[in-house]
Amino acid sequence: MVKVWVVVAVGAVFGAVTSLVNALSSPYTAVGAPVADTFVGPMLEFVSLVLGVGWSWAALAVGVGWLARRPLAGALAGAGALVAATAAYYVLDPVLREEPFGLHAGELVYWAVASAVFGPLLGALGSRIGRPGPLGLLAGLVVPAGAALEMLVFRAPHPLVPLSAAEQVARWSVVAAAVAVAGVLVVRRFARL
Repeated sequence: MVKVWVVVAVGAVFGAVTSLVNALSSPYTAVGAPVADTFVGPMLEFVSLVLGVGWSWAALAVGVGWLARRPLAGALAGAGALVAATAAYYVLDPVLREEPFGLHAGELVYWAVASAVFGPLLGALGSRIGRPGPLGLLAGLVVPAGAALEMLVFRAPHPLVPLSAAEQVARWSVVAAAVAVAGVLVVRRFARL
């Protein structure tokens, strides 16, 4: 079973890294302006586009739930990791953007509540990954399906605002990885039959 402090630390690091990469990838922040026009800029933008989306945060909860191995422990781990990630993100974000904390307080509360509601569900589901039967397969397919769905449907390009090159690369890289992971999981499941 995974320790509480490990879950909180993993969540806090995830949230802090996401905030830092977002700031570094933006030419409008003090930390991002110096690197925006360098060869590192597009790589940071790609990482920001992969980390700063819903499916990657859901994958955090599912992943710590998988480490917990039991549904109740997975539920607690999922909630703990997401709340810690949210807190770290919204504490670091105003510092990196040089904005007052009060501008982000409402978002911190909103996403902390969402983390407390959805984190247990995702963590408990993650604890079932790799188990025999259809539930084990379904649990493993949640993150790849969510990633592909978010990138293809919810982040579809607007007809008047085309996606940047980094957005296109991130979109299709995530979709390709999701399809590959889903394919491996399905093949492994049916190879055992």
